[in-house]
This record gives sequence, C-alpha cells and structure tokens, in this order.
Amino acid sequence: MVNDEFLREQFLGTLGFQLFCCGVTRFNYQYTEAMSSDPHSGITQTQNARSMSQALGRAPVFREDGDAMIIPADMVTVHYRLLLPPGEEAAIRWSRFKFQVMGSLDAFSFFELPHIVSGETAERLGDINESLTKISQAEGIPPLAAAAEIKRLGFEMLALVCQVAPLKPLREGFWGDMRRIKPALDYIDSSFAKRTTIQELAKLAGMSPPRFHAVFKAVTGSAPVEHLIKRRMKHAQSLLDLKDRSVREIAEECGYEDQYFFSRTFKNYAGMSPMEYRKKRQSSFSASVAVHVGNP
Repeated sequence: MVNDEFLREQFLGTLGFQLFCCGVTRFNYQYTEAMSSDPHSGITQTQNARSMSQALGRAPVFREDGDAMIIPADMVTVHYRLLLPPGEEAAIRWSRFKFQVMGSLDAFSFFELPHIVSGETAERLGDINESLTKISQAEGIPPLAAAAEIKRLGFEMLALVCQVAPLKPLREGFWGDMRRIKPALDYIDSSFAKRTTIQELAKLAGMSPPRFHAVFKAVTGSAPVEHLIKRRMKHAQSLLDLKDRSVREIAEECGYEDQYFFSRTFKNYAGMSPMEYRKKRQSSFSASVAVHVGNP
C-alpha cells in the first residue's frame, strides 16, 4: 500500500516545471482556427472576448469574457472561434508547459481536463501567464534569478490548478504499479529514438512481457509501443515548432530511418502532415506578441 506520506515525499523530490512558450496574443478581429494540437499542457485566459472551442470527440465548450481554460497535452481541437465586440481588441494570455513527477509522469494527467475556470482564479492564471511572458522577455536579469522567478510562477500556477480542477479517480494499486514500471517509463523518455523491444522494457520492470504489457496499459492508458510512438511524436512536434530542421532530420532524431513512414505516423497522430503542422504553428505564432523559452 502506497500512503500519502510516501507520495508527498516522492513529489517533493521529483516535481519539476518546464516552460516551453508563453505570450500575450492580441486580436482586433473575429478569429477562427481549424484543427490543431499541442504536445504540451497549457492555460489560456481570454480578456474582452468570448470564445468557443471543440475538442475531438467532445461537445463544444464556451468561455465567457475573463474565463481561463486548463488544457491537457495532446488535446486535438477541431474548431476554435474567438468572438469579440466590433471595434474592440481582445487579448489571450497563454502558456505551454510541462509538470513532471517521478521522472516522466505528467502531473496534469491526474486531472479531469479540459476544465474552465472563472472569477479571481481565472484572472490570476492570466496574470501569471503575462508575468511569465514579461520575465522571459526581460533583459538585464541574471539567468538564475529569471529561472527562479519562472519556477515560482509555474508552481503557483500548479497550486491553483490543484484547488480548482477535479482529480481523476485512480484504480486500486495504481501507485504501486507506477513504481514498478517507472524504470521502463524513464527509459522511453530518455531513449525514445533507440530501437527497443517489449522484452527489454519488461526486463527493466522485472516482469514477464505479458504482465508488463497489461500493467503498463492499466497505468498509462496506452500500450508500451503506443506510448513510445507518442513520445517520439511529441519530440517531433517540439522540433517542428522551435527549430529549423528538415523533416528528414527530424525523422532521424525521432528514431525513424524512413522519412515517409515517419510522416504517415505523424499524420495519424496529429491529424496533419509534418509540413502542414509546421506551417500552421508558424502562422499562429507569427500573429502573437509572444516569447519561446527553453527546449522541449
């Protein structure tokens, strides 16, 4: 039995925050966007506008002026629309990040997301996003001081999410099984570009391959091979977002010798080809008053 004291110590020792990008995007026109996805979790808060978004397989979600949305990683949005009064300017204060615990586990995977937040908490989440943008753009601040402030703001954000977002129910034995497969998860996270087999991963967890496959899927929601592919595709999305690399180079860095097989795999995962994804993301970012920080 894994008790709360043990988990608290694990979280204290392993909880980390990485900010990938943030910004304040301003609009003076009605904005509509088709399908999109992001490999990172995020929070967006809209000022002076209403919005509608629809995730794949879900009903449309409407946000009133000032509301914030807490967004899980890999959520595919099939339609987004920003509604603002004629002649007015709206702002979206946003960030994309990752909170990790116990090595490679996404802390946001514990919450029922997406989730809409209103009132003072939504406004504070927006203020944090704006502060993250300002500190990331600021000049003359010592790097250590800037990093400390970014981490402080990130952990304040997580504390607010813990107060307002509902937690997923976890099955009996979840944390014990998580401890057992953690070496395999860590290996996938650090060595996803290498060829590996389920036998090798099962050995890291000290289980037979069939048992490992069952426990891994029960804990993560994905089979080991599916989890590996997701990790590769997240890395590919990060490279397409932030680095000037050819599709062939990205494929190789993600563990694919065949560029065309990589492109088909990416399209199955993201709903569009790598070049379509890059073009869409660059178009979105070029309209933003934003800053990118760190390397995913």
